[in-house]
Amino acid sequence: MRRWAKSAVRRRGGGRGHAARSRRGITLVELIVALIITALIAAAAAATVSQMVRSRNAAAERRAAFQRAERAGMYLLADLREIARDADLLYTRVMVTQTGGNSEILMLVRGERTVRGIDGVPEGGDFEVQYRLDPQGRLMRRIDPALDEAIDGGGVCGF
Repeated sequence: MRRWAKSAVRRRGGGRGHAARSRRGITLVELIVALIITALIAAAAAATVSQMVRSRNAAAERRAAFQRAERAGMYLLADLREIARDADLLYTRVMVTQTGGNSEILMLVRGERTVRGIDGVPEGGDFEVQYRLDPQGRLMRRIDPALDEAIDGGGVCGF
């Protein structure tokens, strides 16, 4: 009967062999499985954080683009309000030209804004303002305080 009891204990995993195995700790397979699970969780967390950073940067770029567009619109509106007018429309200067597939707007503006004067004193009340798109598609604004024959030259470029 004792023989039968010993074999039953061995089959159920009891006895001294089982106790010795549980005292040794975890196996290499268990350690590898735990490391793989940890690596998968870390990779998922890194991908989520990376996506959040990209979304935040894209939102900041859109906000900055809207602010630039709003500022450009305000400048354009102010320049349009200050176009030099005359009773004879022949002397009111607004010119739209086509250069390289892009349209350009050139205006003769009369205003009190400082363009490029010395010590804040403007060079004159009349100046040329030109809007155009650069090769990257950005809106450029050029101000030339001197009314000269070089329509497309000189001045201060902005935006």
